[in-house]
Amino acid sequence: MNQAIQLQNPPEYSLLQDKVTLLKKIDNCQTMNDFQKLFREHCINTSNPYFLNQLYGNVDQTALQVEHLISNYNTNVYTYEVAPVFTLIEKETVKYLLKKIGFDVEKSDGIFTQGGSISNLYGMLLARHQHNRKIKQDGISQKLYCLISEASHYSIKKNANILGIGEDNVIEFKAHQNNYDLERLLKEFKPFVVCLVAGSTVLGDFDNLDTIITLCHQYHTWVHVDASFGGCALFSSEHKNLLGGIEMADSVSWNFHKVLSLPIPCSVFLTRHKDVLRSTTYKEARYLFRETDEIEPLDLDIGQKTLFCGRKADATKLYVLLKVHGESYLENKIDSLFKLRDRLVREIEIRKRFYLICQPTYLNVCFVYTDDISDIEKTSQTVLSIRQRLLEENIMIGVHQIGAGPHFFRVPVINQFDVDFLLDAIDRFGFNISNNVSAHTFS
Repeated sequence: MNQAIQLQNPPEYSLLQDKVTLLKKIDNCQTMNDFQKLFREHCINTSNPYFLNQLYGNVDQTALQVEHLISNYNTNVYTYEVAPVFTLIEKETVKYLLKKIGFDVEKSDGIFTQGGSISNLYGMLLARHQHNRKIKQDGISQKLYCLISEASHYSIKKNANILGIGEDNVIEFKAHQNNYDLERLLKEFKPFVVCLVAGSTVLGDFDNLDTIITLCHQYHTWVHVDASFGGCALFSSEHKNLLGGIEMADSVSWNFHKVLSLPIPCSVFLTRHKDVLRSTTYKEARYLFRETDEIEPLDLDIGQKTLFCGRKADATKLYVLLKVHGESYLENKIDSLFKLRDRLVREIEIRKRFYLICQPTYLNVCFVYTDDISDIEKTSQTVLSIRQRLLEENIMIGVHQIGAGPHFFRVPVINQFDVDFLLDAIDRFGFNISNNVSAHTFS
């Protein structure tokens, strides 16, 4: 599996045509060998060094072994009775992560979830419950407002729909400007929650957690921090300052399947309000959860704290990784990615026709290739054309656009790749495109 992607007849490639062809091949599979061949030839190989399209990539081999073991035991982590080992492992992992955030372990709690969007849902639900505990039984009888950083993940608005808040009642503010605008919004709307971001999806931005959380707490407002992407900087002594102030947050989302390359999913929701988590999500189910004080059932039956009954033992992947390799293993991984990011940035800065969109804060490097940075339309056309050529060479890079600005490349430094090879390919295709020369391949 040496390719990031597999395209049929690249020059005539059509997504619709490929879908039809692929569906026929799927339908024709009859044996395990057929399916293995199908997966090998047509699945995206995210462990390829040049899969640079998403905030995840290669898979850690130790964690992959754990994933196989978890699937083999095929249990559900909702009661201690059916998952004693996995239950205790999750509780110990949560305690470790609470300490890492800076929460008081005795007063805090958390659970592993199916992903960052679900963790964000938990944060908003707990905030709503803390704001008005009658809603759990009576439903929403008045408008509620949510303030979000302009760089927030789209799941916040989707969750507003799920919670009955309404997407129109989610109000954005500019977190990187002074706090006058935010304070005005806090006074005017009296939001039940303010959602901040630590490591935004596109630029990798971090909100000023310390200052904003302090201000929000002056207005008795719950603050949820989406650190799904950026949280892993806490494993690095050199870079953990990016999350300064996160210990004051009321709740936090954190993914380990992104930067740390654990098998998807491996995500956690943490809160420094242990009582609020249980009171928000608890629902009696005597057929499943024990109601005696025999062995602290309310503490050991984790399913009573979850929104969704069925859960895999995802915490085990992180727990075993830490036990087998130690925390220094994770710190070295994070630091090595930052060094690779810096090498990529230095090369972009010294090469002609390469321009950074912004200086990276985290692991996302955003840039364009263009003859004229002032010509937004031409720059966008060049970037989009280069991406298509890269796809034909099995190099997958995401392209994004912010507002009316040009389209640009976003390289999340998750996989280890050769910086010169990548930029040379972009330069070759970009030069030929600028000179209207066809370049489907390069030597």
